[in-house]
Amino acid sequence: MKAADIEPILAAWVARHKDLEAQLEVLYESLHADPGSPLIEAIYRLMDAHTHAIARIVGDTEGWLSWYEHETDFGASAAHSAMIGDKAVKVRTIKQLARVVAAR
Repeated sequence: MKAADIEPILAAWVARHKDLEAQLEVLYESLHADPGSPLIEAIYRLMDAHTHAIARIVGDTEGWLSWYEHETDFGASAAHSAMIGDKAVKVRTIKQLARVVAAR
């Protein structure tokens, strides 16, 4: 799959996860929900399953989507790089992530 084909799929994936995270924040504040409660844990497991499903769709066999979500906070942390061949590449945007996934 080409990066141009992967990018809109990843954009939708990131949007859904950010939307859900925003709603979880409301839940935490309004209901004083415990982040370790069974409901919240189930939501996080579903989010992880969604990430793995999207990874399979776009051909991410290296775990880049999980890395981008958890290690870089969807690109917010600029301290992380991905290796493409022997070159380190910063991955801050969905477009950059799509290129990394397509390069594999």
